[in-house]
This record gives sequence, C-alpha cells and structure tokens, in this order.
Amino acid sequence: MLRFSRLFLVSLLGLLLVSCTRSITVSGEMPSPLVARLPLSIGLIFEPGFSTHIHSQVDDGPSNSGAWEVSLGESQYELFVTVTESMFQRVARVDTFDCRFEDSDEGQVSLRPDGCLKIKLVEYAIGPPSFVGGDSYAVSLTYEIGLIDAKGNLIDAWPEVVGYSKSEGNLFNAEDTINKLTVEALRDVGGHLALDWRKRERVSGWLDASALRSEAKPIM
Repeated sequence: MLRFSRLFLVSLLGLLLVSCTRSITVSGEMPSPLVARLPLSIGLIFEPGFSTHIHSQVDDGPSNSGAWEVSLGESQYELFVTVTESMFQRVARVDTFDCRFEDSDEGQVSLRPDGCLKIKLVEYAIGPPSFVGGDSYAVSLTYEIGLIDAKGNLIDAWPEVVGYSKSEGNLFNAEDTINKLTVEALRDVGGHLALDWRKRERVSGWLDASALRSEAKPIM
C-alpha cells in the first residue's frame, strides 16, 4: 500500500510539473553575418511592443506540455539590429520614415536615412511532441519586412520571412530545448535577411540606385 502511494505521488508530481506554465526568457548569441556592408543608412521601424514581446501558448494536446510564456522581444530586437549593422553603414531605430538621427561619426550631424525597414512579427509558434511527433520539439518564426524609401514610398513587401528549427527533447528539459530552438530560428531569419533579401528584384533595384548617392546627406 505504501509503495502504491509513493508511486501515485510521484506520478502526480510528474503531471503537475508537465502541466505547469513554463517561462522562458530567450537568450543566446546573435552572430553578425559575414556580408559586404552597403554604403547606405537605414532606419528600423518596429511595431509597438516589439522589443518587449511575450508569447503565450497552451498545449492541450496528447503530450500536455502545459502553458508557455516566452519573452522573445529583447532577442528578436538584438537580432535585427545586429544583422542590419552588418549590412549597412549606418543603422538607427526611428519612429517613421522621415525621422532624423544623430551620427557621432559626422560630428552629431542630423541625418535622414536612405530608407527604412518596417519590421513586424507575424507569428511565433512552438510545436510540441504531440504536433511534431516522437519526442521532438520545433519552433517557427514568421516576420513581415517592408522596405520604404526616403519619401515614404513602399518599395518592397516581404510578407513571410520564416525561421525554423527542430530537435529532440523531452518534457523535463523543455525550457532549454525551446530556448535553443528559438535562437536557432532567429538566426535562420537573420540569414534570410542578410543573404536573400537583397536578391529580391525591387530591393536590388533600390539598392543599386541608392548606392549611387554613396552616403546619407546632412539636412541643411
């Protein structure tokens, strides 16, 4: 009887651990891509709450991995800043396309960026074992990235920039697994932005035309 009670308590504790909310603050290195830096300035326009975004999700499937709260904002913000700083000569966060920013390299001259990237998180999703299969977890990220010129015209809209990662894991190291997969998915997005974005027809044309100006001009 005592043995049965112990087994019951252990099983109950396991169910409680699995069904509780798992909280993760995503952390990991976002490496700079090795790409040629363009002689242009770019402003980054993020949707409200981008750098503080927290994802909530409940798995009520057969694996019953419980609820998730993933603090994604800081890491996704770091990703886009790191990648764009490797791609462009000057990068600054702005509120609208016609914002100016100070450039210490130019003696605090007020500059207008050559263009802006408008960045929006469309979806973040955790695929638990009940969805992925076996003991595997998966994470996917989808962003929408728009290119706006200095006059506010939309040059290109890339509606689905997707990052994905999958690996083996079990319910008792799920937090570490999801953190690792999220970082890998973010890096995947960064690779698409650094390598594939500039190959898009309208982006390529804008880059070629804008590069002729060499640098952003001071506003007189």
